[in-house]
Amino acid sequence: MTTVPLDPGSSASNAPLSVIDRAPVNSRHRLFVMLIALAVFFDFFDLMLSGSVTAALLSSGWSTRELNVVFLSATGLGGVISNLVAGALADRFGRLRVLRGALLLLGLGTLACAAAPTMELLIVARFVASLGMAAVPAVGLTLMVELLPVAVRGRWTGISGVISTSSLFAAALAGYLLLPWGGWHWMFIIPGTGCIVLYFLTAVLPESPRWLATRGRHEAARQALSQMRVEQDGPILASDTSARPSGAPVERLFTRALARPLVLGVLLAVCFNVATTGFLTWLPTLLLERHLSISNTLAYNLMMSLGIPIGGLARTLFADRISRKAGIIGAAIVALLLAAVFPFTDGHTLIGVGFLLQVALGVLSSMIMGLYLPELYPTNVRARATALSMATVRLLLVFLPFLLLTLLNAAGVVGVMAVVGICLLVIVFAMLTLGIETSGKSLDRS
Repeated sequence: MTTVPLDPGSSASNAPLSVIDRAPVNSRHRLFVMLIALAVFFDFFDLMLSGSVTAALLSSGWSTRELNVVFLSATGLGGVISNLVAGALADRFGRLRVLRGALLLLGLGTLACAAAPTMELLIVARFVASLGMAAVPAVGLTLMVELLPVAVRGRWTGISGVISTSSLFAAALAGYLLLPWGGWHWMFIIPGTGCIVLYFLTAVLPESPRWLATRGRHEAARQALSQMRVEQDGPILASDTSARPSGAPVERLFTRALARPLVLGVLLAVCFNVATTGFLTWLPTLLLERHLSISNTLAYNLMMSLGIPIGGLARTLFADRISRKAGIIGAAIVALLLAAVFPFTDGHTLIGVGFLLQVALGVLSSMIMGLYLPELYPTNVRARATALSMATVRLLLVFLPFLLLTLLNAAGVVGVMAVVGICLLVIVFAMLTLGIETSGKSLDRS
């Protein structure tokens, strides 16, 4: 067990649970990151199969454009409910319990999708699955950043991002291999089974010691630190940090002090996810609009999808070397330029530009969703604040398919990519005007 004693005279001891920030990464950290990353992998796989499955069902005549839009909107509506409820529950009852419950619900709901005999029942099952789908990344990534030392938080969340965003390529590969043969049921069986398995495996995870300490559960926090093989020789909370008793109500979310990070977090989450959904989820449909066959569409989608995990891998190389603001702004500008070019390309150029755009989106995904959002908020409200940002996203995703379908019918690929470009431009503006630098800073602040 790694023992990191607190020096009462050091500045590090003036922050609660600073021992986590100063502890070296050990095998337990790696295990926890791997399990949470795999949970998010199957969650994202489940989410990202939407584009390929709906395109295949449309091509086969089993569904229509209108039913596909309802399918996507049902996913968004369930996500709104999931984020609002899961965030509040995670701040009140703990991150781990909510994460495992969401995995179980997502797994069972997705397996029900595989068994759906009609498109209408598939939509109902998808809504049930989405009640767990939205909670897994919001709560799981919150737990991950709270378990990691500050000096390597960027690198290890980046590694997690490579694993989790590889799900896009995995979903595209599964679609390429299975969908031409009518194997859409297996597209749901794969992530559904994965989530059920992860529900049992995540039983070894500790609850967040940071959350336990802020709830006044000091002995449980010590046990969680021991489970992480990090031992604290000193008080769990510093004398200048107020802890609430375990039965106390959670702190208010809407305060003057939290106004700026909340506005920034919502803007970033909304714009990034609308841009990503507008491109990734609708990419197979956009390719079909170019009169490609379903097999060529799935092949193009497969080749481009390699960009997302490569972008996440690239982010690990500079995550702790440059500021969060510089990384997000730079990646957003590159993505904006590529999005502007994409509608006017074809053939190999289309694949190349689409691939590079996904690399840039992979960097943004890893930086914004996997790292920056949870870092913006103090521990007492982190899960709710992160979930609020995602709930706003999911609410917009209820209506986004109708908007994108209208734009697709009216302006084709150019209309959809215009929405992507506007969202990326807003990300740049938001970071320039409201951006808060979180690099190298402790998560333990009130």
